Amino acid sequence: MSDSYRPRRSRKLKPGDPLVTIGAMLLVVAGVVALAFFSSKDTTKTSTTGNANSVASTASGSAPVSSVPTVPAGSPSTVVILLNQDSATFLHLDGSTERIPRGQLMARLASSTLPTEGIDVGNGESVPFPVTGLDPGSVPAPDGKHAAHLADPRADGATAIILSTPNGQSSTVVLREGNTPLRDGSFAGWFDPSTMAVVAYTETTKAVYTATLDGALLRLVTLPDNVTGSTVQAGAFWYMTAVLGQGIELPPQGPSELHRVTLDDKDVTMARESAHVITTVVAEDSARAVYMTDDGRSVLIGLNVPKGQVDLGQRHVVALLPDGRIVLRTGFSLVLYDPTSGVSTNLADLPEGDVQAFVTQLAP
Repeated sequence: MSDSYRPRRSRKLKPGDPLVTIGAMLLVVAGVVALAFFSSKDTTKTSTTGNANSVASTASGSAPVSSVPTVPAGSPSTVVILLNQDSATFLHLDGSTERIPRGQLMARLASSTLPTEGIDVGNGESVPFPVTGLDPGSVPAPDGKHAAHLADPRADGATAIILSTPNGQSSTVVLREGNTPLRDGSFAGWFDPSTMAVVAYTETTKAVYTATLDGALLRLVTLPDNVTGSTVQAGAFWYMTAVLGQGIELPPQGPSELHRVTLDDKDVTMARESAHVITTVVAEDSARAVYMTDDGRSVLIGLNVPKGQVDLGQRHVVALLPDGRIVLRTGFSLVLYDPTSGVSTNLADLPEGDVQAFVTQLAP
């Protein structure tokens, strides 16, 4: 401090002094600003708690990022049921599992929706859900009130379907087109709880018929001679065609097509392979299906699929889930695949033996 510096005497402020008035005004303004600042911080905290994505998205200027929806407590949850000879494994989508003896399966599903058809994990073909009380090999209707299977050939050659109920009642539906018996028929599946699909021959043609529970019959579509397989899934009849080999030694070859036939008699070509044969299909509806080829590939197709199709590679489809994801088999492991992001996550290992997979909504 220099010698020339002399501190000034402090000035005593009195009420009404201009400096007092100015100071008071400054304190009021500072308080308002502080209140506004802390109020804005409280609002941000509330918004962050309500939707974490909205705050981050607003700051970056991007659209909100959607998250996987959670199932409310007490609501049914989607599970994949894996059946082998001895056990039933309930595979939850969070990766947790529940294994019970197969004999306890129906009791575990007492309050849940029973699946009707599933997938043979080994070959990708559709299989009926084994409902206790129904004849073995019967295919249950979507509502579970009836099941159907092919009867033994009749004396006149007509195809007949046996309908059964879980309480042991049964009836027989004999299939005739007018006075002409339908021969060499096969039960293909259920379009809905009261309408069956049957593939059978008349004297000259092979066709798909709809048959009601009381036996009313209607020809749906005439099939070409080069059909290599068929199934009924998601309320539609699906069939595959290919170039048939000359003689039984030569397998079918490409080109091959996948067709979908609905109850309104529309036959739509859903997919075509130029060099390979389409062997099986797992369908949800016209918006989504996966077909497999003879070289081991799986291909996702549908109206809601990016670019119309996605090649899933050498992985076999196990289940199509309601939320859009797919359970795939890679070797002896199951993965959960999201077609939107292209991300696969490990889910579980397969049980031992021959395994069948079914999807249902499990009651809490």
